[in-house]
Amino acid sequence: GGASELSYGPLRLVGAAEIPVGGGTARVALTVTNPGAADVREPVLLMMRDEVAEVTRPLRELVDLAVVDVPAGASREVAFALPSAAFGYHGRDLRHRVDPGRIVLIAGWGRPDASSVEVDLV
Repeated sequence: GGASELSYGPLRLVGAAEIPVGGGTARVALTVTNPGAADVREPVLLMMRDEVAEVTRPLRELVDLAVVDVPAGASREVAFALPSAAFGYHGRDLRHRVDPGRIVLIAGWGRPDASSVEVDLV
């Protein structure tokens, strides 16, 4: 079926929770486990929710994805490193901008084992 065969551990911050808008990097990671008897290749999606943008944005946006190969019965660490520009958007003047404020990063969107962390752009 279309359901994931991996179980997702909690998303966690690897780096600082405060990310400079002028060139910082948000680092997060999670562990995915394959409880089944077959090897699995699956994209792990990292979504974001922006609580402060000046223009209305989608409630959630895909910011990164990592395709992981997890052998049967094994676990794999999945790490994401997001430059602050990844949280930017085009404002009303169509210029790309990165606003200070809180960003919620979500792994496993729509799954029962989804989890999130917050980072602050400063």
